[in-house]
Amino acid sequence: MIQDDIKVVLEQLSELTHFGFGIFGDGEIMSPEVYQANFNECQKELLNSPESCTRICEWLNHVGKAKSINGRDSSYGLKHVVEKATGKYCSNGEFICAAIHMGFKFRRHGPNADFNMSVPDLIRLKKDAEAKQMDRERVAQAVPYDK
Repeated sequence: MIQDDIKVVLEQLSELTHFGFGIFGDGEIMSPEVYQANFNECQKELLNSPESCTRICEWLNHVGKAKSINGRDSSYGLKHVVEKATGKYCSNGEFICAAIHMGFKFRRHGPNADFNMSVPDLIRLKKDAEAKQMDRERVAQAVPYDK
């Protein structure tokens, strides 16, 4: 994904930010100016994350599209699976943006989204992600400490 691809998604979903839909503390009392400044900063963070969105798209290439939306796995939970699989951080908003870019249908709930992602594919990819994380942890423990 390039920055222009993220812009296309943001044109469709103007409330999408790095955090997800809206900003952290959306329910808190803040002035409209403070809210808008925080929102703009969170959206700028999303706009400046094409590398992370690309990594998520590569992971999503292994997920089939289901006929209906899967309410079991939210964007927030799936972002953690991608992190385990890749060993790199990704935000909820980046995951949502990448999934929409890849053509998945979604249903919004709060800052998160559910998608029409294949449950069997997600089960397989979750197992793979756990194994990759365990492998990285084993390698990290095996590295001798230099004094």
